[in-house]
Amino acid sequence: VVDTMFIGRIGAPALAGVGLAAVLYYTTLSLPAGMLRAVKTVTAQKRGAGHSGLRVGATGLWLGLGFGLVTTVALFLLARVVFSSLEAEAEGCAGEYLGLRGAVLPLDAAFIALREYRYGNADTRGPMRATLLANALNIGLDALFVLGLGLGVFGAALATAIAVAMQALILLLTT
Repeated sequence: VVDTMFIGRIGAPALAGVGLAAVLYYTTLSLPAGMLRAVKTVTAQKRGAGHSGLRVGATGLWLGLGFGLVTTVALFLLARVVFSSLEAEAEGCAGEYLGLRGAVLPLDAAFIALREYRYGNADTRGPMRATLLANALNIGLDALFVLGLGLGVFGAALATAIAVAMQALILLLTT
């Protein structure tokens, strides 16, 4: 949503490309996100049995990174087909945006695994704080990169990639 607000100022082709790339990104991420929901359930079961569940969290993190890598490959292959139907300028913007956003998809999946681990340990505040901080950072970096430095679509993708990485890092360091 944040990227769309800033990209809308650039023009219709950029907005069309980034909009389609974002939909494709989140549609592709939904498969590992759904599978990683099990981390919460298994962690809660381990806690209920008197164990820490830390091993479940570590396994979830590795699965998130692995699912994220596989999904990234699928995302880029799918994007080649989907983006070919766009007009040239919009296709260029979609490819530029997704090139950088797709590279951090494994970190997004890792964040989901860590979030679910925290949920399984009855901690909803930590993930919410990480998400709010990441969103605030994304807004500030979008303003700087897109409006201030004129980096356009690449700037929006870079801002979001940094925010995703920070969000995952916060949960990793506080788990």
